[in-house]
Amino acid sequence: VASTGTARGKLVESGIKIAENAAIPGIPGVLLNEGMISGKDVIVLLVSSESDTPDLKATYNLCDSLSKLVPGISCNLSLLEKQARQIEKEMKQVETERKDLSNAMYR
Repeated sequence: VASTGTARGKLVESGIKIAENAAIPGIPGVLLNEGMISGKDVIVLLVSSESDTPDLKATYNLCDSLSKLVPGISCNLSLLEKQARQIEKEMKQVETERKDLSNAMYR
């Protein structure tokens, strides 16, 4: 989400999807509103995330977007992506084992 046409253009140039309609609460919403009123470029990045677990995929997406927008910023995305895949795999395995245990308990 961006406060000005220039800021939206930066998102488009970077290949970042723009939310056409969104309610942004709190400080990010205030900053967007102030940026719109004063003509200052403000960008708020929204990332979809699982709320009950650490979400490295969301972190990866955020770092990737930041690296496209901010010149000179760097994130070791390959390491983060590798860790995210490993944790996701382990969590799926634990969930499968939990279901198997639950099914065995109630036979």
